[in-house]
Amino acid sequence: SIKLDGESLLCPDLKANSSIAIYTLNGSLVMKKTIRQDGEYAFPVLNLSNGVYMVNVNGLSYKFMKK
Repeated sequence: SIKLDGESLLCPDLKANSSIAIYTLNGSLVMKKTIRQDGEYAFPVLNLSNGVYMVNVNGLSYKFMKK
């Protein structure tokens, strides 16, 4: 699962070639990344506008809010 720590969105325990995509609620793509090696990925959220976002990690969707 993913975690929001205030400054970053943390995706722990990813396998190589995992994909992460972040979308606004209206479906606009904000970021898409393919992880090249096993491990954790942290996406900085400080530059995102306040609001609700959907995160798709390897086909699983999560919702988070940036305040």
